[in-house]
Amino acid sequence: MGAALGIGAVALFGLPGDLDHRFVRGSLPGVRGLLLYLATDYAGAARAYREDLRRSALGGEGLGTDPALSALLAGSLSGAESIARGALAVDPASVPARLTLAEVALQRGEPREALALLQPALEGRRQHFEVLLLAAVAHARLGEPDPAIDLLNRALRGYETERPTSLLQALEVTGELSRRPGPSRPVALLAHLHRYLRIFDSSHGRVAVRRAKEAIARGDHPADAYLTLGIVYDKQGYPDDALAALLQAVDHDGRHPEALRWAAILYRRRGDLVSEYQMTKRAYEAAPTDPFYIGYFGEVLIDRLGDLHQARTVWASAVHEAPDNGFALEQLGRVERFLGNDARAIELLETAFRLDPSRSITRWHLGYALIGVGRTDDAVRLFQEWVAQAADNPTAHTNLAYAYVHARRGREAIAELEKAFRLGERSLDSYEYLCELYFYEAIELQRSAECFRQLLWWQPGRPRALQLLPEIQKNLAFAAVRGR
Repeated sequence: MGAALGIGAVALFGLPGDLDHRFVRGSLPGVRGLLLYLATDYAGAARAYREDLRRSALGGEGLGTDPALSALLAGSLSGAESIARGALAVDPASVPARLTLAEVALQRGEPREALALLQPALEGRRQHFEVLLLAAVAHARLGEPDPAIDLLNRALRGYETERPTSLLQALEVTGELSRRPGPSRPVALLAHLHRYLRIFDSSHGRVAVRRAKEAIARGDHPADAYLTLGIVYDKQGYPDDALAALLQAVDHDGRHPEALRWAAILYRRRGDLVSEYQMTKRAYEAAPTDPFYIGYFGEVLIDRLGDLHQARTVWASAVHEAPDNGFALEQLGRVERFLGNDARAIELLETAFRLDPSRSITRWHLGYALIGVGRTDDAVRLFQEWVAQAADNPTAHTNLAYAYVHARRGREAIAELEKAFRLGERSLDSYEYLCELYFYEAIELQRSAECFRQLLWWQPGRPRALQLLPEIQKNLAFAAVRGR
């Protein structure tokens, strides 16, 4: 009854239209958390939501496969710590265990210990969102805004999270910092925290803008404040204001890679390829060992400019810096293949594929590189393995079909393409290829004619269909005459 009355009271005042479900809970602590949240008591809200999670966990709700996180959700810090340390003893690289231990340390008021626990994961090449977020929270608690802002900028390059407790850590520290007296309030850092919270509630965008403007007026990390302004303006649908703010960020710090990258994004939307290239290159030059900016610049060089030689230099440097960076190896292999250096491309792609066999695009590039040097049987085996692992994936069947064609196994190619279309393949190019295979490989004129008619129904005026369909119909007419 109390929860229902609380929700009813909240309904009278209305809720932000896009408020994330994490903030709208049905229990009494959850409703209390929502009321505190709407009153901007974020630290109090975080504590209430933590109690809601605890009650749910004790009732068996919301528990996953991570027993340390389950203990943390249930409010047992000692239990969570014991389980996580046991997991860490078995696998010192376990990110979930380090995250749980860091959260335990933060809840105990030990941010320095949290940082020590997160440091090995921060040094890894994979940038884990929640590791970066919790490290930022720890620095914020220590009164260290510079590394906290840097970590938030890195984290927000890509959002991915499933731990409900991480959001509460950020919400709590936002509330604590907001209540500091004016001169000691780290407004630039708060702007970034509200930019993160905007993911769950767009009303934080307005707060982020207000905090960013206050930071600029104070001279508190102005480049980062302008970056926040630019990103939030873009999310709010004001691209011109966004670009103006980002260029201000670049004026304050010409080597701010994230401001440069965001400016490049907006120039791309405008169709200004020259400015996009210049900003992307400057971002790469500002952070030449960061895989994120290497990747962004490399993709612009290949996909936007077709500058394969400069792309090879960039990706070769990335591989030199990190020989086990599978993405860099894949991209360098892709460039070498485009440049006709098939043997080198295969060597690089095979290494990348060994590092991450689950990455389909690496398999794709490797398969076609093998076909390019005549190793069609190896390509067929590679794509057969893909089909065996992902039998319901139409793309896997389509690529196996192409490998079969190169291996002169036309009827098997037809069977794979037919499977692909039964599974939902939608490529008209692949359908056209199937129509041609009916004609050239199976000599099934009627099926080929029906196939091309269907293709023309989907896309009237398709050149290849208009070219071949009369020839097929002529052959059908001859066959009918001979059969009389």
